[in-house]
Amino acid sequence: LRYVTALGEALNIKSRLEPVLSFPLGSNVISLLEVAMTYQAITTGYVTKNGTSDTFDELAIIDRIENAEGETIFIPERKNIRVVDAKTSLMVSDILRNIVKFGTGRYADTNVRLHSSDPEIEQGLQQFNLPVPVMGKTGTANHFTNSAFAGVIPGLHENQNGFSTENGYTVAAYVGFD
Repeated sequence: LRYVTALGEALNIKSRLEPVLSFPLGSNVISLLEVAMTYQAITTGYVTKNGTSDTFDELAIIDRIENAEGETIFIPERKNIRVVDAKTSLMVSDILRNIVKFGTGRYADTNVRLHSSDPEIEQGLQQFNLPVPVMGKTGTANHFTNSAFAGVIPGLHENQNGFSTENGYTVAAYVGFD
């Protein structure tokens, strides 16, 4: 249990994690942002730190800032630090993919398809009906008054041939009224 709480800290979970036997059942409370960062770190193997300091880049959503003339005036410095080895990331990603493919996330498996903003490419993609390999975990409680999904939607690999979690998007959503 100490290892699991230390791993949580390495994954940038700031909430206090109690090393109790019910830990795997979800007895600790973390924020939705911490859930998203954890899924990103586990599937890619990396946490992102601010390149100018040793702090975590909790909202690494700004790619760059441009002025009115389109000139880039700011690019954040970031460094990725490996916290999960590549084999473990691959295995966990496969488990999360199977949850969507065969478990509670089947709706996403049958409905999330590859699309393009280019109308010509979109027409071809609709012909092939290509699925995007969504990875994630659902959760419900109290007769569906609380529902959550956390996972990763991989992006296209750098060479545009296949998918990659490194170029993907982490998703965490909660809907509920307890």
